[in-house]
Amino acid sequence: MRNLATKIEDYLLFHHIHKDLSPLVNGLSRPRLSSYNHLGNHTTCQQIRKYQYNMRLSLEFFNLISFLEILLRNSISSAWANHLKEDFPMIHSNFELNFGYETDSKTKVFKLDRRGNKVKTKQFENILKAYKAGSKTANTQSRAMINGDVISNLMFGFWRFCFDAHFISINQTQISWIFPHHDMNKRKPEAVAKKVRIMLDEINDLRNRIAHHDKIFHKKEIRKVHLFYILTLIKWIDPKALHFSNYKRINILLESGWSFFEKSIYDDFPPNTF
Repeated sequence: MRNLATKIEDYLLFHHIHKDLSPLVNGLSRPRLSSYNHLGNHTTCQQIRKYQYNMRLSLEFFNLISFLEILLRNSISSAWANHLKEDFPMIHSNFELNFGYETDSKTKVFKLDRRGNKVKTKQFENILKAYKAGSKTANTQSRAMINGDVISNLMFGFWRFCFDAHFISINQTQISWIFPHHDMNKRKPEAVAKKVRIMLDEINDLRNRIAHHDKIFHKKEIRKVHLFYILTLIKWIDPKALHFSNYKRINILLESGWSFFEKSIYDDFPPNTF
């Protein structure tokens, strides 16, 4: 995304906006750019500026989501270690024995431990792939495998599904450990876990739109839902972590709108604003 934004800026810098933009328009595609033509009265240059604005906003949101993902997976990993009274079980040589499995009439499930915390087959397969990838990384670097080798190879979707009651129940029992700064307010752990899953679903939807270079700045819920959910989950994990995030940049972009790029497409963020 950053490379594409740079290419657009370089193109406009060296060829100037009053010259032929057809190569760039053809590269991005006219149908894609037309979705940025509000009420049909925007010039090609304005459409490109809006596209550039959308990419900058998408980049900042993707960075913030990635920041949340790191905090979340480390917090979940810590909760699992606390619950199982050992490090993340996948780093042990008796990995398969730690999980075991049982078969019922409907589906095969894998158990985390003797307490009955279960992971369905799909989740188990994701864990197994991450374990193999982490083991390969450790072997390549001629060192012992560590917890981070496994969890860093588990995708955002894995952590999202961890709060689904049908996949893994351990996070419901450890919800206060995962989100130590959440005010439970007498709410049941299951209710909090359900809310977290809803929030992560919305965040994942935004993440997918960003990955496909879809337009996001026009969505009314971008601030009230997506940004609010991301910042809320970060605060529930560690309020101080917000100071290391880029949410202020996102607020600047949202407040200014695409006019952020209207006067000069070469301007960056105002100095001394972060």
